Amino acid sequence: MRSILGMFGRRKHTDAFTPDQPPPETGEPVSVAAESQPDAPPPTPGTVLDAMHDVIDPELGYNIVDIGLIYECHVNDSVVQIIMTMTTPGCPAQDYITRGVYDRGMRIPGVSDMDVELIWHPPWSVQMMTPVARAHFRIPDDPASALTQTTHVKEKKMSKVLDVRQLIPMERHRVIFETWNNLPPGESFLLVNDHDPRPLYYQFEAEHKGAFSWHYVEEGPATWQVEIGRVKQAA
Repeated sequence: MRSILGMFGRRKHTDAFTPDQPPPETGEPVSVAAESQPDAPPPTPGTVLDAMHDVIDPELGYNIVDIGLIYECHVNDSVVQIIMTMTTPGCPAQDYITRGVYDRGMRIPGVSDMDVELIWHPPWSVQMMTPVARAHFRIPDDPASALTQTTHVKEKKMSKVLDVRQLIPMERHRVIFETWNNLPPGESFLLVNDHDPRPLYYQFEAEHKGAFSWHYVEEGPATWQVEIGRVKQAA
């Protein structure tokens, strides 16, 4: 049995692989038939991880290898074992992502079966991202410190409550950013989610640095609420 950790050549997101069906709304696994090719020689762990760059986290819109979700990859003859995690426990995209890993792995020549195991220790953090992903999201060297140094909205007004818990994962970030884009300067909305939306913060930081505010109102374990505002620029 061989194992490998680390980063291999990142594929462009235009080559992204997703399961043949949309992510489930109920959290149930997606049933997709994957055709294995067991007659080919067994792949190397590097080949497997390279293929896993095609699996995209639907909330972050980025591949799961550079995000740091895959902890270990083992190859035993034609059977591949992936040990991985999610950005947060109870992630609504969990079944979608693990099904994507299984389906993409079964399409690698020489793979007869995939064993995808989820673990929660050590917990995922942004420090597990590769330098490529950290640069993409413009994550500073001390991300925990940056998260607490959000800008306050002057004369802020709570104009809307946005509960995204019933939305499928691939729709959540789009709806959140549309809501924020429609905010008048100086106003904010309350985001209600079923897990810590911290990855969303880093997407805001990458795309709207200095133009938004972020304040946790409720921090789990079942419900997370964050007040997100649009900064009123100084005259």
